[in-house]
Amino acid sequence: MSKFLIFHVGKKTLLVKFLLVFIALGCNSLKNKNDKVKIISPDGKISVVFNLDSIGRPLYDLFYDEKSIMHNSVLGVELYNKDGFVSNLSIEDVEERKDIADSIQFMYGKCSNSLVHYNEKKILVKNGNKEKLYIIFRAYNNGISFRYEFDNPKGSKVEVVQEKTSFVFSNDFPCWGMMKFNNDFEGDQGKYTINTLNKKTSLPLTIATNGPYISISEAALTNYAGMNLISDTLNKNTLVSILTPLSNKTDVSVESDSAFSSPWRVIMIADEAVKLLESNLLVHLNEKPVKDFSWVKPGKATWTWFSSGAGMMTGELQGMNTTSIKKYIDFSSSQGYEYVLIDAGWIKGQEHDSAALKKVNPQIIVKDLDLSELVSYSKSKNVRLGVWINYVSLKDNYDDIFIWLEKLGIAIVKIDFFSAEDQKTVFLANKIIESAAKHHLMLDLHSIFKPTGINRTYPNLLTSEGVMGAEYNKWDTVWAEHNLILPYTRLLAGAMDYTPGVFVNVTLDKFKNTFKKDKNGNDTKELDYVQSTHVLNTRAQELAKYVIYESPLQMVSDKLKNLEGKIGLEFIKQVPTYWDETVGINGEIGKNIVIARRKGEVWYLAGMSVEESDLSFDFKFLDSASYDAEIYKDSPSSNENPEMVEYEKVKIRGGSNMQIHTAKSGGFVMVLKKLNN
Repeated sequence: MSKFLIFHVGKKTLLVKFLLVFIALGCNSLKNKNDKVKIISPDGKISVVFNLDSIGRPLYDLFYDEKSIMHNSVLGVELYNKDGFVSNLSIEDVEERKDIADSIQFMYGKCSNSLVHYNEKKILVKNGNKEKLYIIFRAYNNGISFRYEFDNPKGSKVEVVQEKTSFVFSNDFPCWGMMKFNNDFEGDQGKYTINTLNKKTSLPLTIATNGPYISISEAALTNYAGMNLISDTLNKNTLVSILTPLSNKTDVSVESDSAFSSPWRVIMIADEAVKLLESNLLVHLNEKPVKDFSWVKPGKATWTWFSSGAGMMTGELQGMNTTSIKKYIDFSSSQGYEYVLIDAGWIKGQEHDSAALKKVNPQIIVKDLDLSELVSYSKSKNVRLGVWINYVSLKDNYDDIFIWLEKLGIAIVKIDFFSAEDQKTVFLANKIIESAAKHHLMLDLHSIFKPTGINRTYPNLLTSEGVMGAEYNKWDTVWAEHNLILPYTRLLAGAMDYTPGVFVNVTLDKFKNTFKKDKNGNDTKELDYVQSTHVLNTRAQELAKYVIYESPLQMVSDKLKNLEGKIGLEFIKQVPTYWDETVGINGEIGKNIVIARRKGEVWYLAGMSVEESDLSFDFKFLDSASYDAEIYKDSPSSNENPEMVEYEKVKIRGGSNMQIHTAKSGGFVMVLKKLNN
């Protein structure tokens, strides 16, 4: 419907056309400035209510199926040497957008396309000094998001001390996440309760409420401080946000001299924990790409460091040299892998693990390595190369280094040791991603904060770490419980470079780290790459990681001699690294999981468990046709010998049920192909 209004201004007549469509910006519908503002998801199941309390503090409530999930959760922003937006606020205006559709055609990821609908309200609040802050809420059918938008005039400096963002629950609910982690964002995933998170806890954090499961994270972290959560010591059942302070001004977290926005604070919601894995909310909350990324190619890679260390001076291949790398290229080619990742040791001055953090010139290569020859050789084998560079050697002249690598013909750059999530590091990481895109370089980021969906804007960011992965078995222990929490926490943030593909699967009594020994037979702090790395899970669970742990760039990590001719290698050869569809079937956080992913017409089903189990599941995700099922699963002897795998072929029908027995720290994978009836 269209309306026309005619204004007479002096001798001129103005004809103004107003399009009154409900998805456009709405007018202020407040009768009183402190009325409650309600945002409802398109399907009506999720609602958020925003209001101000008696002292003008901003609060919100979250409901699911009309049942309270969070109540009187405080919002607000504390500013440095200013009043900020903590209390004494008034609601000045509300703009509404209804039934907004956002569609994504993914180049890679958990699905090939995604469509979401949401309703949005943009709430203008003012403080006692009449300064403006917008708080924007969106309600989706599978979660909510909100952010702060600062109406800061250009040239006027604003410094954020902390947000007052909180999450208030009715009980001390169980939750899962990474509370104990180092500067590399690597640590045990554990089970806690709301009131026992007494140290800053990384996102995502997943919570079992008295209704649905929810997972708290953030999206579109581009020029802001990363957010963590911690229990509120003054208020029970409450989590409060912690922004990472600036390194040079620890009482300030974010600074800007123009208008800016916080990342989106995201709450994913699902009736079952495993269904959280189907969410694409974080990606949807990022900007669309503005460049052509058709050159981006996901795939699998062999990896030099895991098997032979920096410089490959020890291990199965002797020396970081052209001949050694050609063996990796030959193996990748024979398996149909797309890449070889040349890790630390190819740059002069970083020939040993102890020099991994050293600042060097990446354009000065060790004398026995001819990178140009290797690029040509790999091309002849239908393989491309990736190289490792540490952040400190790259951050001051990344554009020049990327120009050089692009001319050489390098495909992937693995950048390591960002080791911070303050505003400066976050901003520089995003500029590096942008520059790499300009120079047609794909990225694998390590020792870095959690993903926040920026790969929608820059699909050249294939994967990132932010996880205690397989490498920790060299000097620590990665337990199956950790592996079974990851799909419900870290993996919800996005692609995860866990680096699977370790084929020395052992029981606890045979497990050992790979430290060198001193003359008395005691462990030193130096790793011995002659030894093989052990993992405390079955071979079948190792295969399942390739389906469950989403990463468009997947490592095949072990020594080549541990892989060649071994059962399971043929499955890694065929398994995709990106998907057209993902279905969470069932699971219990920290105990087990079963999911299915589809690529083209072929389905890949995988399950993992901590304890010896009978995993039951159905095939409701299939149509009623018959399928050939190729299964790799734990054998009856896998508890004693975790490398044992039972392989079988059976026929199944869509909609039917199945049960598979798994060993301790076990699993299975299944390849399903429809029969032509």
